[in-house]
Amino acid sequence: MEYTSYGNHVRDRTDVFLPITDENEIDVKLPSHVTGMSRKPFPLTLEVTRLTSIPSFNHGQQQQHQSMGAGPFERQLSLLDPTSDRVSTILVWERLTVLSREDKTTEFFRKVRSCNRYVPKRKCLLNNVSGAITGGLWAVMGPSGSGKSTLLNTLACRLDVNTITQGEMRLNGAPYNNAELKRIAGYVMQDDLLNGCLTVEETLMYTAELRLPRTFTNKQRRTRVEDVMIDMGLSHVRNVIIGTPMKKGISGGERKRLCVGMQLLNRPQLLFLDEPTSSLDSVTALDLLQTFHSLAHGKTQEKAVTIVCSIHQPQSKIFNLFDSLILLKEGNIIYQGQRNQAMETFRAAGFPCPLYTNPADHLLDVITLSKRDPSAKHNEAIVTPK
Repeated sequence: MEYTSYGNHVRDRTDVFLPITDENEIDVKLPSHVTGMSRKPFPLTLEVTRLTSIPSFNHGQQQQHQSMGAGPFERQLSLLDPTSDRVSTILVWERLTVLSREDKTTEFFRKVRSCNRYVPKRKCLLNNVSGAITGGLWAVMGPSGSGKSTLLNTLACRLDVNTITQGEMRLNGAPYNNAELKRIAGYVMQDDLLNGCLTVEETLMYTAELRLPRTFTNKQRRTRVEDVMIDMGLSHVRNVIIGTPMKKGISGGERKRLCVGMQLLNRPQLLFLDEPTSSLDSVTALDLLQTFHSLAHGKTQEKAVTIVCSIHQPQSKIFNLFDSLILLKEGNIIYQGQRNQAMETFRAAGFPCPLYTNPADHLLDVITLSKRDPSAKHNEAIVTPK
């Protein structure tokens, strides 16, 4: 099988549509004022209606989906956000596979030692996954090493050079384009890289000078910075330095808010967040996710932002703030759909949530089974969307 890397060559990809079957075809209605988009339908996997349990997959093998649901999807998607004049972003990926490969130095010495009987070592990071993201606040959950960060980095075109990618990714019905993605999307890393000697306001003004168009006046830049500080709750620390190892500055939660605010200066339509609650206490993490929920629903900005964040094991209050959920295990998508339907979906599959149990903990317990547990064999299951 040949693998085609997206990398920096994604803009050279041709406009090729995937085959569509009658069972998963959804007609996406585009508004008349949207130009440059294809009006052809494309398959989506957005909502789970019925499901079945199937034996667990082996690592590296293609997951075989079996669904008991009958009939085509009846839900139709609209690209218009009813609470805003902004066109809602639809991100689709089909049969996406990501493999890691050795660096050239390691590969050379392995070839020498193997006497030309060299077989490249490749680890499957994402295994033939398909899905779609529309609006709202999305959570990408899964155990460690399940492919959460890999999925985010793939969708944000930030994969390492030592990866091989195959599949189709489309943004608003058009082929992926790096330039377009950079214009409408932002990405916040798990570990921030900030100048600790600058204040919060100075950092945002410096970022605005670099990122905002040259047509913006100084007054417009300052107004945008003020709006971001209000939206992210940073006005009270505007004159506080970020901090260095030798001098205390703002808190960890405020650093996360500042990193998100730097991306919001461009008013993105799509925002990727890699583990935004890591190293934060429960109260700070909840406060931060409440801010993300407000941003996703347009309560603190003129236009809503589609937010996709990877998160390991949130508390129940944080879990209930998400609109939609993607569950990953060993590079495979186990569940994708509405967050409030996940528990019913797993209950129908034979995995009801016990009373007084965090739903996020229950979902991860179901899909994360110890290989040394003798009772794990009959519990192994994959919840597959229709």
